[in-house]
Amino acid sequence: MTDQQEPQRQFMVQRIYTKDLSFEAPNSPAIFQENWTQEINVGLNSEIRKIADNHYELALKVSVDAKHEGKSVFLVEVVQGGVFMVQGFTEEETDAVMNIGAANVLFP
Repeated sequence: MTDQQEPQRQFMVQRIYTKDLSFEAPNSPAIFQENWTQEINVGLNSEIRKIADNHYELALKVSVDAKHEGKSVFLVEVVQGGVFMVQGFTEEETDAVMNIGAANVLFP
């Protein structure tokens, strides 16, 4: 039996911030005067990168694109970022913690 203990598992939020934010309505106000049917596409994407020992950044991108007859009504894009300390987990567990736990912190 060894006296060496496994590192304690820790998951801590260090920072949450808006990394990017944009809104475009290139065909306004004329497009809003039309009787338009909604064609809305919603996208969700995430990117994880290691920034230091036990510290990771998660960038969660949400985009909403609304069109009417092929013309843009509006486009909204938000990238919410967070820095998280993850310690004592295996590589697979760290991926799960970041993809599930950290993503739920940024996008509950």
